[in-house]
Amino acid sequence: MQHNAIDDHYNAESAAATLKKVIEEIVADKNQPDRVIPITAVKWDDILFNQFTNPVVWCFCKESEEYGKMEIQFRVQGILYNKELPPISSNSASTLNKQARRFLQQHISLYGAGLEEFNKQIEVLEMAYMRIAGHFPDNSVKPWFPSAIKDYPGLEAHTRYFTHKSACVGARSLPLGEYVDPDGC
Repeated sequence: MQHNAIDDHYNAESAAATLKKVIEEIVADKNQPDRVIPITAVKWDDILFNQFTNPVVWCFCKESEEYGKMEIQFRVQGILYNKELPPISSNSASTLNKQARRFLQQHISLYGAGLEEFNKQIEVLEMAYMRIAGHFPDNSVKPWFPSAIKDYPGLEAHTRYFTHKSACVGARSLPLGEYVDPDGC
């Protein structure tokens, strides 16, 4: 894995000022896709938490006349504190073992350097997590707490790059987003 983290020489004040501006612009942007929502702008009365099969997953969804229930993507903006990405380039993609591709993961850590707008996003994530826990029996969902990054609340996330087609029998293949793998790796 390629591992990178910011160090003590990083100008967190400048990054926080830029983050504040970015968050304000995203919240004000009314032209973003309908299913990508800044987490602080979610209208929770319109959001459903549904289970799907093949593979069995639970997703936050929104009713769409065109597509029925559509998965909602929440947008959280933060300062990239740490990242671990598989070592993939356009040259290595062709030689990477095809069996290994389905296990590729990425990991990131975000924080807000004390910025109130970021802290609000963390609060909304906690509320969303409690909403998830409410769909399952008591004590069956582990509690979630934000990470502490440089004494500030943070968010750590990881995911696989791909869901193998054997786990999605009968589902249609969805194209990658505009900014996902722009080099075709």
